[in-house]
Amino acid sequence: MKPPTSLLVALLLPILPCTCVRAQTVPSEMVYPDTLRAPDDSLSIYFSATQEEVRLNLNEPSSWGTDAQPGRRLEVRTRYDTLSVAPVNTFHNQNLEIPVVGRTDTFLYRLRFNGTPQPHPEAYRTAHRGATTFAVPEVFELANVILYLSALSDSTGNHPRGTAYTDAVTAHFAPFRRHALVRLLDKHATSDAVGFSLYYGFRENSYGFVFDEWDRLTAVPYHLPVTADFYSGLAPYTLMTFVDLLYLV
Repeated sequence: MKPPTSLLVALLLPILPCTCVRAQTVPSEMVYPDTLRAPDDSLSIYFSATQEEVRLNLNEPSSWGTDAQPGRRLEVRTRYDTLSVAPVNTFHNQNLEIPVVGRTDTFLYRLRFNGTPQPHPEAYRTAHRGATTFAVPEVFELANVILYLSALSDSTGNHPRGTAYTDAVTAHFAPFRRHALVRLLDKHATSDAVGFSLYYGFRENSYGFVFDEWDRLTAVPYHLPVTADFYSGLAPYTLMTFVDLLYLV
């Protein structure tokens, strides 16, 4: 049997007032897989939008960037190397850590694109203007089931039990209790003092995905995966979002 979607989410959908969500289709922090050479411990940042170049001393911490508008790029220039970077996800912050071997040290320079919300295409706006839709995305239901199987839901106090419905959910999905993803969540649940940072950090990414015709997870245009920010002194954010763990999902 497949448990009714609406009831499952009703059981597993508390709202945390200190949570701020924002779209994110790629990790906000990425490391460039190669190393630049800067024998004079300096580099330049070139801004395509303004055609300006800023010279920087690598011994003085800095993080230059620009708004992630389509068509823009930043160039990192040293005496020997040039790296041209364009924003991948214009909706949200994107930081690229770039290893640089200098004369006195090896540096990790952060290049930054500031997230800039973009308008939806006109065809999308026309189709959805004035419409209100209530839906439970299938992958969001999947994320809730995964959490229900793990010890994490116990750590949040958000684990209803003792009814015919919860018994049916438990029995139906019991074979997956030892899945690597569930065991990973179990492991981190004990170190996540309140539980909500990992709970929401994992779950809230999920409703930006759908299953395609081959049952593969695919990001949904315009309704993007999200991350969750916790700023009320709860448990520290664990960086184990749904999008980070897609390889296990």
